Amino acid sequence: MSARGEGQAKRLARLLKVQNQKRSVEEWRLAHLKDEHARIDAQDVAIIDALNHEGALHGLFLEGKVNALKRNDVERKKNVAEQTRVEQLLVEARRLEKGVEKARDKAKLAERESHAKRDLDETVDRVASAGFQAEIRARFKPSSLE
Repeated sequence: MSARGEGQAKRLARLLKVQNQKRSVEEWRLAHLKDEHARIDAQDVAIIDALNHEGALHGLFLEGKVNALKRNDVERKKNVAEQTRVEQLLVEARRLEKGVEKARDKAKLAERESHAKRDLDETVDRVASAGFQAEIRARFKPSSLE
């Protein structure tokens, strides 16, 4: 069991490292999406601000700015949907990471218990062997052999 337990603990540690990396990637992706959302909002503010200033050429650019606002709205909706999806992936990655941590800790505990049991068995064997040898020596002293 100890060889298997040691291997299992190492495998679980590697799996935990991979889960940490997956979670980090999802966190980065979510941060990127939030930055993109903020950029879209800033573009909308700039477009609306430009629409509020009437000038001689105001009517010429009105349709283009409205189309830009519509494009931004479509991008924003896609962004929000993607953020929701990534947040769900992040929750799942965190859940898996916790599960792997628990399994790793359990495997490490089993490994320590296995080592402790083996050490105890070896000590008991040494003590029993030494006691048995002493008893044999006491029974068969060279003087009693004559």
